[in-house]
Amino acid sequence: SRSPVRQRKTNFHSNFSDNPDGDAPPAVAPRQSGGPRRRPGERQPGDFVTLKGLESKKEWNGLNAIIARGPLENGRFEVMVIVPQGEGEGKKEDNIMAALKPENMVSQQDEGWAVWVGQLPWSSTEGELKKVFSELEADGKKVEVKSVILVRDQEGKSRGFGYVEYAEKWMGELAMTKLASTEMGGRQLKLDWSQRSKERAEDEDAKKEKAAEEEAAKKAKAAAAAAAAEAASSDILKDLGKWAPGAKVRLHGLVGGAKYNGCVGTIKKTLPNGRKEVELS
Repeated sequence: SRSPVRQRKTNFHSNFSDNPDGDAPPAVAPRQSGGPRRRPGERQPGDFVTLKGLESKKEWNGLNAIIARGPLENGRFEVMVIVPQGEGEGKKEDNIMAALKPENMVSQQDEGWAVWVGQLPWSSTEGELKKVFSELEADGKKVEVKSVILVRDQEGKSRGFGYVEYAEKWMGELAMTKLASTEMGGRQLKLDWSQRSKERAEDEDAKKEKAAEEEAAKKAKAAAAAAAAEAASSDILKDLGKWAPGAKVRLHGLVGGAKYNGCVGTIKKTLPNGRKEVELS
């Protein structure tokens, strides 16, 4: 295991990965809809995880971390560990880089919705980013920013992109709509879902579409069955115009008198409404 490198202090709680240019979604190229998905348990940069099973750093077990790079040649992943410092209102966090095994990480893929923010000015700060992305509301309801991370290099310098994590999906969608043309420091921001949130959104949309299709098929099947029953429940006798009095008939398709279905009878006469009066044998 490599020696941890202490990073610049900052508050964050979301996804990030290696992207030196800050002008395209990081690390993992956007996957086309319907393309191959990651295998269950597969890790990739940008994943938010909780640490477990560490022996040399037992005090880190239970802490949150974000995968920055990997897998490395030795199979480990370079992660940014969020280490709390102090207690109460003065509590802060240090970000420490470490290379950990995949079995020491538990995925937290459903912890909020992360928006990737690219083309940030090199001088931007977490506070500025949070201010811009928290001043939004819809129908009188304000968005809730869970965390903000400005991705930095080993020396603590901004890499020109970061993440803003929202509590709910609609908040991230609102941010990407309302702030699509926003400028910071003379640079127009680029916005997108983080890779994990994008996959999650696609999964939700696919489930909704499948549920809607199943409901439509269910209704169509019920309508067809009702139509068939209606056609068969006309007591069949009203369609017996070709049968003259004295003809032998077998009854079927009766609804009100279902117990007579299968019985044999003789047509006695035609009634004014076109139906036949039948005498059962």
